[in-house]
Amino acid sequence: MLKVRARGLLRRVVIEVLAERRGLVCAPDETQARARALGVEVAGLRRALQAVAEDLRLHGQPFHADMSMDQARRRHPGAPAVFARHHLPACDGCAVRFDETLEEAAVAYGLDLQRLLAELNLLLAGAISPAAR
Repeated sequence: MLKVRARGLLRRVVIEVLAERRGLVCAPDETQARARALGVEVAGLRRALQAVAEDLRLHGQPFHADMSMDQARRRHPGAPAVFARHHLPACDGCAVRFDETLEEAAVAYGLDLQRLLAELNLLLAGAISPAAR
């Protein structure tokens, strides 16, 4: 009789412990789905970390001819206003804005590259405000 009671008690304890941990135990398909979701999340975090590292690298250098339009926009929030003053079109929807360099944009739109770079670098020195006309 004691064995039967002990078995019953042990069975109840095991069931209770498993019920508490049920969220940690899942079927193989569910485990694979969770692993895929975590992989996607890790990849997204890796891309975000790379973008932050690139932004930090950009903050250590002045504007230069080989800098892409996208990098220039990320380098200083006032860069788009400088572009507008030099009559560069809004590049938000432009497919080449990510890899077109400042030099290429200046040539394409007939701009004085040195003047554009000088004004952009004045932003970094705080000599002009982004909204200056």
